Amino acid sequence: MTIRARLARPWWCLALALFILPVVAHAQEVANVGFRAISVHDPVSDGAMPGFVFYPSVLPRGLTQLGPYDIDAALDAAAMPGARPLVLISHGHGGSALGHHDLAVYLASHGFVVATLEHPSDNFHDASGNGRSTVLAGRPVQVRATMAYLLTDPQWKGMIDTSRVGVAGFSMGGYTSLLLVGAVPRFDRLIGYCKQYPDDQATCGLLSQPRAGRPDCGELSGCPAE
Repeated sequence: MTIRARLARPWWCLALALFILPVVAHAQEVANVGFRAISVHDPVSDGAMPGFVFYPSVLPRGLTQLGPYDIDAALDAAAMPGARPLVLISHGHGGSALGHHDLAVYLASHGFVVATLEHPSDNFHDASGNGRSTVLAGRPVQVRATMAYLLTDPQWKGMIDTSRVGVAGFSMGGYTSLLLVGAVPRFDRLIGYCKQYPDDQATCGLLSQPRAGRPDCGELSGCPAE
């Protein structure tokens, strides 16, 4: 699921609105796309989050292979001048910073700057935060930190139109996007559902897992008590 809507308030309000600006209405297709790796400080774990920024480029796209991904963009290519709308992409549980590279390249080819990040403890090589409040409450904090980094870093801030910032997400990234625009999760309803339908392990398996060491869930309404 991709969630799209338009940001109606200034970015510093940290209340993202969903991005609805139609791609075709914004710009004509740009043939060239570049991308660069970024590293953003994670205020949740006090570590670093890897990510990438995709943007319209003045150089040919080419094909770049990174790990299992064939990316239709030129690594470290020079950016096309001008300020453009920013879209931040949040991956799903067990995903990666390049899992939605096709969407990122498509948006960049239509005149957007697109940022991806890898959510700590909820990615393809480290799922240790699965079901923990550091992930459930921390994901939107990490997207905001990425946005703040891009809008203050000298390399990126001049490329972004701060009045047009949006968020897109898949699966847990969709959940993350909803929290960013003000949704409040009700995990108490999940508990009630799982009490009524205990055989639905695909949905309720996490509730039966050991919670030793899980942090306090006070950041989220209805989060299960330890």
